[in-house]
Amino acid sequence: TMQTVSATTLLNLRFAMYGGFTNADGTYKDVTISIDDVRAIVLNDNAPVAYSVSYDFKTSKTMKQPGFGYLASVGAIFKIQDETLVMNPSRNYDGTSKEPAKANSGQNIQVQNLLDGIFDDTENKGKTYRIKFTAKASEAGKLHVSIATDVTAYMKGTTTNLIFSSFPGTVNRYDLTTEYQTYVMEFTAGEEMFPENLMSQTDGTTVSGAKPQLAFRLYEGFRKDDGYYENVDISVKTIEIEEVPTFTETSFAREAAAAVSGSGASDDLAVYPNPEPIEAADIKRAYLTFAPASVSDLYEAWQTLTATAAAGQTVTVYAMTDVDLPDSLTYENAPLPTGSAITTFRVKLGENRVDLTEYLRANMGHRITFVLAIEEAGSDVTFDNTTNLPTLTVGSAPASDDFDEDAFRVKSNVTLWSDFGYNTYIPKVDEVKDIALDGVSHALYELGTKLIDGTEYYVLPFRIAAKNGTDAHSVEVSLAVNGELRTKVYTVSLPGYAEKLIASENVSDEAKTLVRDMLSYVGAAMTYFGTSTAEKQEKITAIIGADYDGALAEESLPAATQTVPGLSSARLYLGATPSFVFYPENASLADSFRFTAGGAPLTSEVKVGTDGRTYIEVTTYAYGMLRTVSYTYTDADGKTQSGAYNLTAYYHYDGLDAGTKTLVLHLAKYADSAVKYRDSVIR
Repeated sequence: TMQTVSATTLLNLRFAMYGGFTNADGTYKDVTISIDDVRAIVLNDNAPVAYSVSYDFKTSKTMKQPGFGYLASVGAIFKIQDETLVMNPSRNYDGTSKEPAKANSGQNIQVQNLLDGIFDDTENKGKTYRIKFTAKASEAGKLHVSIATDVTAYMKGTTTNLIFSSFPGTVNRYDLTTEYQTYVMEFTAGEEMFPENLMSQTDGTTVSGAKPQLAFRLYEGFRKDDGYYENVDISVKTIEIEEVPTFTETSFAREAAAAVSGSGASDDLAVYPNPEPIEAADIKRAYLTFAPASVSDLYEAWQTLTATAAAGQTVTVYAMTDVDLPDSLTYENAPLPTGSAITTFRVKLGENRVDLTEYLRANMGHRITFVLAIEEAGSDVTFDNTTNLPTLTVGSAPASDDFDEDAFRVKSNVTLWSDFGYNTYIPKVDEVKDIALDGVSHALYELGTKLIDGTEYYVLPFRIAAKNGTDAHSVEVSLAVNGELRTKVYTVSLPGYAEKLIASENVSDEAKTLVRDMLSYVGAAMTYFGTSTAEKQEKITAIIGADYDGALAEESLPAATQTVPGLSSARLYLGATPSFVFYPENASLADSFRFTAGGAPLTSEVKVGTDGRTYIEVTTYAYGMLRTVSYTYTDADGKTQSGAYNLTAYYHYDGLDAGTKTLVLHLAKYADSAVKYRDSVIR
């Protein structure tokens, strides 16, 4: 990656090989340099974007210990190690080996400049932000996280020095455990927090130049009764900050709430611990039914439960849709949920907020019954069902009159003839602020673009292995409309794409045959790799037909070719892109192998397996799997040798089992259809 700034000058990208590939005698080495995907990206076009920052400690970060024992450089009580911020409150601020420390010196650790993007722009006054960080401690304890300043500063009209204290409303205390967990805090950027309102003296006459900083403070949670600090490592891996959009909250009261004891609705909903699975008849469960109305652009959803008896137990939450509960629940008539739990939470006395966003996005508009169970040994939990009733709350962005939803269409296609490459196309408009695939955000400037019918789209590509070919994937697009963030969720899958393509009247017979053979191969791969279920196979059958034969007849395979000097064995790699894997007899010669098919060079890569063996992965793509792969290499005597191999030779290998042969014939049929489709498009 390289960056440059140019307001008016044309930029020319030049690749020079003056020194990097020359021999000692000044001649150039015989080496091929491959370059692809060269893109020029505007990193800053002054366009407004929603504030979002990720801080991962992968590179050196600016940290500070303001206050007593201030160090301009990295302080002794913290360090960046293995992409992690590690803090230890027992160490002395002056870097000496004296332990444990007793004074407050250096117990104030700040991440510098993390919030500058917020407080450098007065347009952000009044906005709310959410900070997420992942942390653990070598011993359980309480971590104080707040927003403070790195130099002496006072809010106008106050006498509290913010280098030692915190901005009001920003103090949070978290119970760290010995396992990494994600913690969340929110704050509102009040006018009093902006630099022009931070004074160097209490008289309020001189601006201090201070800026708000995220502060980790160890004053409270890791200090012993005698005043000395615990010798404990506190680790923070990632920090993320995002603007919390304005949205409308709608709360739904429960329609029914009962325990499985048969007593019907009661003042308390009891959940008893039992390490047996949910199907066990004698587990005391609680059932809560809600009927949330559909909303547009669901942003967040949560259930609020008030515990009257709890001791940190883990409650497992299942869900069922459109189920009618009996008037009086008993072990015999209580319906049992099917499928996996939708979430778990550690229950505490008082109010518990359970995030149900992902489940509600898929099930709004249904009557939903949540089933609470404790699937471990321990004590009982009871939830209040009288004074503080269970509620379900959803947050959704108000509809915008200025944004035409009908004009915003996400497109997709699959590179059928080469591999299982799924491309999703999202309109490249100013309203798009974030694009996520299966919950993982992708920076917009890193995505490629493509012009389709005069409209520019972001291209979000991803690869799917055949054994996972029926899995559905979620594409989330965050849109900023009239200052509000809205999220649109699209579900994409190979079967869904195939079904639409087969049903279309504008698609060629070659393409439809290819899609059927692709899905048939997916079904065979799932069976072979053990990822198949009856439901997945039924999904494929419903699309291609129960009588469809997606295997190539053995006699239709091309003639076997196997002349393999320099190679000890061959196998198939059936990830997202079909490939041959060849094991050279002499690993030191692996780099000299060059592969072609039909006269065209093939991409190859030398790798080392977990068993220590060197192999060469040769990418053929689907349409090339039936071609003969030819190769040359330089032997130990410096002589050029050549050989050839094809899929039929692999199929007729004496040691190949029946299951693998079945998979190969399905792959061959897919490859044969891919060639025919490709020829129909190119001709």
